[in-house]
Amino acid sequence: MRRLPLALIVTVLVSGAPVPVMAATITIINKDGAGVGLNDPTAAAPVGGNPGTTIGAQRLNVFKEAARIWGQILPSSVEIKVDASFKALSCNATSAILGSAGPVEVFSDFSGAPFPGTWYVVALANKLSGLDQDPSLSDISAQFNKNLGSSGCLTGVFFYYGFDANQGSNISFLTVALHEFGHGLGFLTVADDSTGAFLGGTPDIFARYIFDNTAGKTWTQMATDVERKASAINAGKVAWSGTSTTAAASKYLSKKPFLYVTAPPVVAGTLDVGTASFGAALTSTGVSGSLVAALDPADGSGPSTFDACSALTNGAQVSGKIALIDRGTCAFTVKAKNGQNAGAIGVVIANNVAGAPPALAGTDATITIPVVSVSQSDGANLRVNLPASVKIALDPVARAGADSAGRVLLYTPSVLEPGSSVSHFDTSASPNLLMEPAINDDLPIGLDITPPLFRDIGWTVIPPPRGDFNGDFYSDIVWRNTANGLNALWLMNGASFSSILNLPALPNTNYVIGGIGDFNGDGKPDILWRNMTTGQNAVWLMSGANLLSIVDLPGLPNTNYVIGGVGDFDGDGKPDILWRNMTNGNNAVWLMNGTSFGSIVNLAALPNTNYVIGGVGDFDGDGKPDILWRNMTNGNNAVWLMNGTSLGSIVNLPALPNTNYVIGGVGDFDGDGKADIAWRNMSTGQNAVWLMNGTSFVSIVNLPGLPNVSYRMSGPK
Repeated sequence: MRRLPLALIVTVLVSGAPVPVMAATITIINKDGAGVGLNDPTAAAPVGGNPGTTIGAQRLNVFKEAARIWGQILPSSVEIKVDASFKALSCNATSAILGSAGPVEVFSDFSGAPFPGTWYVVALANKLSGLDQDPSLSDISAQFNKNLGSSGCLTGVFFYYGFDANQGSNISFLTVALHEFGHGLGFLTVADDSTGAFLGGTPDIFARYIFDNTAGKTWTQMATDVERKASAINAGKVAWSGTSTTAAASKYLSKKPFLYVTAPPVVAGTLDVGTASFGAALTSTGVSGSLVAALDPADGSGPSTFDACSALTNGAQVSGKIALIDRGTCAFTVKAKNGQNAGAIGVVIANNVAGAPPALAGTDATITIPVVSVSQSDGANLRVNLPASVKIALDPVARAGADSAGRVLLYTPSVLEPGSSVSHFDTSASPNLLMEPAINDDLPIGLDITPPLFRDIGWTVIPPPRGDFNGDFYSDIVWRNTANGLNALWLMNGASFSSILNLPALPNTNYVIGGIGDFNGDGKPDILWRNMTTGQNAVWLMSGANLLSIVDLPGLPNTNYVIGGVGDFDGDGKPDILWRNMTNGNNAVWLMNGTSFGSIVNLAALPNTNYVIGGVGDFDGDGKPDILWRNMTNGNNAVWLMNGTSLGSIVNLPALPNTNYVIGGVGDFDGDGKADIAWRNMSTGQNAVWLMNGTSFVSIVNLPGLPNVSYRMSGPK
């Protein structure tokens, strides 16, 4: 075994038979002195689910919440220790390093190492070996900017310490902590990206998956440091080659925007573009037209006649066409608005520095045409070949932030950025990702496609709990009003109610919610519906509380069949649909391939139709869904422990004789990785959760009541 201590800092800026797995214990070690940082005694009101009453307590609570979220998905029998503190980090009035973190040590050739001669961060080495490689030291060192928001350090912008994403114009400290913990747990290379040299001449596990499309090699396949040095600044051409991440990206990332050039032949092709935070949303149909130069005076607003910083002087030539404008001097929104005012149907902004096409920041709701950017070289090539026939559109297959093979791009700007280059996802990704080099204000709380990368480098990854709509690794509760068709979501902080989000209504009250599951593989829960009059079935594909699209499933006209829940009964990683016939007691599973029907498997029947399916969950920790039952006549409850679609055994649970109580869902409400049971009293509107330890009852937690009994608790189940 080899070990090396590290002084590595990665920064984030602003601008077989299944074996039960246990969540990792991540312990925060407070390295701050009295009265500062994590010990700051300044009074503060609880905010966003954070109960702390001082700044220091709130900061420590955020660290603990980040540790809980990461610990939920990365199992390890060895405690992970994080040294955390607040320090003065580099900043100025308009930008700041928010935090920096990395592993304290790396190890190779330990017992259990998947690859010989390969560095692993200490937390992963400990997990893979089952032993603490160095008990004398912590595993991760993390520092955060103590001066953020003060004069001269991103002045007026502060850390927000809530557990939600309501930071407004401030910065979510939880998101920053999740990002930095990610680096410490393995999202980084320990190679020197300024020289291309491997640490001690040994590659690391991250470097094994860095793939350069120009060279056609991974970093470990490159023979020289010089090759890796060049790769680290090969903008837009370096990707992550791990298969788990590529598969996740195909579902999570948005369609990739392009500028299609069809004429003249000398410039024909498909050009990469950067997108704008303003203007019309890009579509697959796109906007087509002739690309022409936008001309304006060289004046005090802008020294170039191509920068569109003033009203255009060739409006007649631009009207009805797509305007080519150079970057520089004035805001992107000013350029786009001047183009729109001249009648342009779209705007292409050419970069004025080398590198990838830039993202176009700004806000102007009056801009209603599509706006994109191209690289400096592509812009220059287009300008000498105008007019050109072009289309601004979304590619139907390619993904934003991925290469042509679907591999997620890594951040390799043409000018090296120490602490940011290579060890982050690229900024071209859409939606924005947690592990980009800068924290974006539209990030939800969560880990997006980061867990699949951890699976690639050797971590076992536990899937998120059922029905986690906001990415905090707690199950949330879905409600449907059976009288008026309103739908809502209770965001939960464990077994505590946090806030309400309204979902889109479905006024046709013949539709009932059958279950919650990730039907399109994007890592986000979707909602399964059944029409109890017509037998129609459908899935709402969701992004949090936002409805993306509706997919119709095959109908099942026999409305004696009700949906009992959703679970992966065949172990293919995709949700299947559990059915019960309430007339004859037959049970079956539709094995699904996403939203496509595969086949039917009949389960053991339960002729006593007083028994209803309460939900689906893994009650014995074998990684397979089990079936929860409730007898609505006598209040008995039981679990069928399943081995796929075969019944293994039956375990009786405590009875609840008051049959006004119905099972509203099954999910992990206390963050222990085990299925709990949510209840609703349909007479009084009371709600509660049974916290379970497998099939053993632990305790009851009362939830807020909802007296309007037209609301039915509808999942997760």
